[in-house]
Amino acid sequence: MSFFGSQAFSKTSSSKVKKEAAEAVEAAAEYSAEKKKQFEIEVREKLQELDGDLEELKEQAQESGEE
Repeated sequence: MSFFGSQAFSKTSSSKVKKEAAEAVEAAAEYSAEKKKQFEIEVREKLQELDGDLEELKEQAQESGEE
């Protein structure tokens, strides 16, 4: 029986692959969660900026209507 055909190699190899795959999935999930968090922060900041711009435009429109 060859080394590559042995049960010991198959179990070790399969366990290692499963472990590495699980680690890769976990790393991808963590990366995705971090990117999502960063995106949410950026969107909130942009919305606050746009809210400020909108308020400024409303004030300018009111002032224009008063003249």
